[in-house]
Amino acid sequence: MLGSLGLDEDSVKQKIIDDLRKELRECKKTLKKEQDQKIKELDDILKKTKEESEAKLAKIEKENKILKKEQANELIIHQQEMSILDEEYQEEMEKRNRQKEELKKQLEEEKKKYHALEQKQLNEFSTELTEALNRQITLDASDRVLEQFVNITKTVQDASESLKRIEGYCSNESPGYFEGAIDNELHELKELKSNFNAHFFQFQQVARFQQKKNEQNAHQEILNVCESYLQKFEESMMNESLSELCLHLPTAIENKETFEIEELRKKAEKLSEEMKITRDEVQIELEAICASDSPKEHQGRVCLELNEINTMKSMFKFQVSNIQQHMNESSANPEAVKICKNYLHELKEPMGSNQLYAICAFLQSDFANGNIKKIQSYGNEAGSLAQKLKTIQIIRDLDLGNIRMRNVESTMNCVELKD
Repeated sequence: MLGSLGLDEDSVKQKIIDDLRKELRECKKTLKKEQDQKIKELDDILKKTKEESEAKLAKIEKENKILKKEQANELIIHQQEMSILDEEYQEEMEKRNRQKEELKKQLEEEKKKYHALEQKQLNEFSTELTEALNRQITLDASDRVLEQFVNITKTVQDASESLKRIEGYCSNESPGYFEGAIDNELHELKELKSNFNAHFFQFQQVARFQQKKNEQNAHQEILNVCESYLQKFEESMMNESLSELCLHLPTAIENKETFEIEELRKKAEKLSEEMKITRDEVQIELEAICASDSPKEHQGRVCLELNEINTMKSMFKFQVSNIQQHMNESSANPEAVKICKNYLHELKEPMGSNQLYAICAFLQSDFANGNIKKIQSYGNEAGSLAQKLKTIQIIRDLDLGNIRMRNVESTMNCVELKD
């Protein structure tokens, strides 16, 4: 029994083992089948993935081709645009260069105009100053000539009057009664001859000095008249009749030589008349020359100028107010405003001066009264005011010229910065 049990156990074990083996084979078969299925599925997935990858790659390659083509087109367009921009840039640069050249030319023109204006104004100023100095030199020189000539004419006049008195004494029936007076007159005539020689020498010294000067000297007409009549005066004062009178008249009176006295009287009368006529002639000629330069000749024009000055003074106040309004505008050039303010400030002094007021108020009445000294004084003051106004104007023009030049230079600098 035990033995049969032992066989059964082995059979059971064998059966179990066989079952296990069978089950194992079944499991292996099932597992292999599953593995094959998995492998097949994986192969399908791999194949599908490969196909998808190839499709994507083809798509990418196609897109790359399209992209490259687009990039090539864009590059061509970009190159074309750059070429156009380069041409435009070159044109713009040429335009800028032309502008710079124009501005340089403009600057050069402004500089030329500025220097020309400066030179012109300086020349005008120099010319006016030279003319004023020459006029003053002429007046001073003429005054010196006339001063010496007046001494001569005064001496000749005194000699003429002395001869006239001698002629009167000798006309009396008894000239001896006037012997003392005649002696005094003859003594005075000798002194007058001596004085004449001294004045004659002084006049010649002044005249020679005027002739040696290279500058404008005394009024030539005055000088010519004086020299012409000086010769006649010399002939009268050095006349032989005058010497005979001084030498022989006292003896003739003392000896009561009636015929000799009468002859000497006639000579005294004739010589006195000649001196008087000559003196009157020279006086008339000198007065005519002086009258041609007299302020009276210009009275009408001066009145017109005074009226215009009064009008300008009224307009000046209005214009100052108007300009000040423009200077307050924000768009006004600060430098120009500063120059204008200084200009107006400088102008107010001469335009509102007491000298200008006096000229406008009193010059006409002094013309009417013939007050030469006052007229000359007003003339000097007018010249001084005119010169002051001229100087102010020159400074203003130069300052404004500097601004214009700086504006042109600033414009050129802006163009260069843009370039």
